[in-house]
Amino acid sequence: MLTPPTTPPTVDPTPVTTPPTIVPTPPTTPPTTPPSPPSKVPIGSSNPLPEIAFNSFLSNFFKFFITIILYDYYITNI
Repeated sequence: MLTPPTTPPTVDPTPVTTPPTIVPTPPTTPPTTPPSPPSKVPIGSSNPLPEIAFNSFLSNFFKFFITIILYDYYITNI
């Protein structure tokens, strides 16, 4: 007796749901500029070192002081 070939029931395969692929965007960083080398401040600029300012103050003070003493000495001995 011939039995008809039994075909397995057709089951629709459920499509595999893949999560949407999100391409991560790199964080936007500002362009990094290389640090400039420290510039040497020339003497006599608008921002002198404190030692230079103090030395010039002392020299001016002593010039003024000696001038006053010599002037006073000169006046009193005339």
